[in-house]
Amino acid sequence: MPTLEEDILIAAPPERVFARLAQPERGPEWTPNLLNVERTSEIETGPGLETSLLAKVAGRESRGTGRCLDWAPPHQMVLESSLDVGITSTTTFDLAQRGPATVLKARVDYSLPPKGLGRFVGGLLGEPLAWRDLRKALANLKRQIEAEETGQAAPRGA
Repeated sequence: MPTLEEDILIAAPPERVFARLAQPERGPEWTPNLLNVERTSEIETGPGLETSLLAKVAGRESRGTGRCLDWAPPHQMVLESSLDVGITSTTTFDLAQRGPATVLKARVDYSLPPKGLGRFVGGLLGEPLAWRDLRKALANLKRQIEAEETGQAAPRGA
């Protein structure tokens, strides 16, 4: 199972960063190719929270599900997702305070189906695109949270 890891420093306290991560419906604002997220469980936050997902994969829409596996505010959150094209992932967000800022570490463990779209995405595009999207997501998140901290408007995903 391939793994991606990336850190970013966000000029906001861990509580603010965690609060944004804890709003699954806002994921499409900062995550490339994530089109829509809706809560599907009665649980508001924490382990067991479930969502329905709509993402764009290789130019096509794919539906899926998401679930919160672990929750330790404001230090860690673990999310699991599965798309109907056979892509699955577990994303761990670790947050650590560094002065008035937060170091956010994202670790994504993912798997692709061995045939069809998964083979195409994994074999030809795979990891370079996954790295690009992870870096872009974290940069978008940083820009949006920091703009909110300073009272400025941030553009939606770039």
